[in-house]
Amino acid sequence: MFKAIPSQRTSTLIKILLAIFVLLLPSCKTGQSLTNKEAQTFQLKKILFLPFKDMYAIYGNNAYFRCPLSGKVSIVGKVAEGANDFMTAKLISLFKSHKNYSLIPPERAENVLAKLLLKNKQELSDLDFLIQAGQALKADGVMLGRLYRFEKRIGKKYSIQSPASVSFDLLLIRVADSRILWSGKFDETQRSLSENLFQISAFLKRKGRWVTAEEMASSGLEDLLKIFFKS
Repeated sequence: MFKAIPSQRTSTLIKILLAIFVLLLPSCKTGQSLTNKEAQTFQLKKILFLPFKDMYAIYGNNAYFRCPLSGKVSIVGKVAEGANDFMTAKLISLFKSHKNYSLIPPERAENVLAKLLLKNKQELSDLDFLIQAGQALKADGVMLGRLYRFEKRIGKKYSIQSPASVSFDLLLIRVADSRILWSGKFDETQRSLSENLFQISAFLKRKGRWVTAEEMASSGLEDLLKIFFKS
């Protein structure tokens, strides 16, 4: 059965009143966190970007993953084919617009990562592996992204069978002291306005339509990096 468009049961007057009401409330971002708000402590110029990890390919559906670096728990869902490549490319393109950083893209790290795996017969911890990769490429920091869910919209802009659903996080680790300088997380499954009135700001931004997973993920990345570049 198809779901109605997000605005079907909401009159224009009610939408206006709700918009005014929500605008009076403190703004809230979805699942975002900063571990360090002082920009001067970052001391990073050269950042190594690793490809987004497809956690579904590793752990399967409905698995619980506890990050060994941050300790945070995430639920793994289905990830569409090629979604990790899409996320990696989008993240790097957003960073390229900021000239304060020198970027080391994933393709430049492939040989180094392969050599590290061959050289170390014993399995390295996630953190040790990231630090050694950063050191080998003379990076100041390593940016790691993990994709927990990327379920595409089934249906059209104004009538769907299943909405887009996306969940991912980002970690920035300083190579010099193995410290997590910044982290951010995004987790959303689109719902109609009648299901969740507190999503009215997103509803208005999306013009009352059901977005694609790519649109949702891109918007989530942009929102997270706005906080990153301000911190």
